[in-house]
Amino acid sequence: MPYSTHISVHPKVRGISTILAIIGTLFANDIIIMLFAWLVLLIPLFTLTSTMRSHGRFVIKIVAPIFIILLVVWGWLVGAPPGLQPGSSSVDGARFAIFISLRLILLGGIFQLCFLSIPYDKLINTFRQWGLKGNWLVVAAGAFTIWPELKLRGEQILDARYARGLTPDRKLFSRIQQFPFLLRPLLTWAIRSANDRTQLWDQRRLILKLGRRSSQKYHSSFFINAYVLLISITWLIINLLFI
Repeated sequence: MPYSTHISVHPKVRGISTILAIIGTLFANDIIIMLFAWLVLLIPLFTLTSTMRSHGRFVIKIVAPIFIILLVVWGWLVGAPPGLQPGSSSVDGARFAIFISLRLILLGGIFQLCFLSIPYDKLINTFRQWGLKGNWLVVAAGAFTIWPELKLRGEQILDARYARGLTPDRKLFSRIQQFPFLLRPLLTWAIRSANDRTQLWDQRRLILKLGRRSSQKYHSSFFINAYVLLISITWLIINLLFI
């Protein structure tokens, strides 16, 4: 589960530990344990891998709005978690909102640690070690460039809607309300962009170049790999015991 841009973790260990950490999180059902894992395990790792800023944006911009909606729906309007009679326990409804939000934070955080902390000079080699070859390798490498473009396109759509008076202001809540209107143009752009990339890239030559650059042996520390696996396995076992 932990990775660092300054410490080499073998790609296979990175992939296996990520899968184990995700499975453990899906089995997690104790709020205290999940909060402990976030504050004591993930936060220090984000600091060490210099990805804390990205994680903070994920929590504030994505998880926080979802938490507020869940809290209003299950803690106030329904007044109970799913499966219980409406109005029977507002406290349990609020706990359900916290539980879902913590699970989203952990899952999102694990994915961020897995991918954002991969050193750029080891990116292609990591994908190759995961079994990606040929066109799939090119697609995986290209996927790391699509998010900045997608973000830029989203900002352009928001600016256009604001200029036409379809958005009252540029505040966070107003931007969240515009999300449904972003889906169709962004999806259309993503499909068109993928088609353009397919036509413009000389994939065979690119794959050969990627293969030459990543053919060197991957060096990593046995103790670091063992530590990564140990934490992931321990996290999985703990959550299996608390089912």
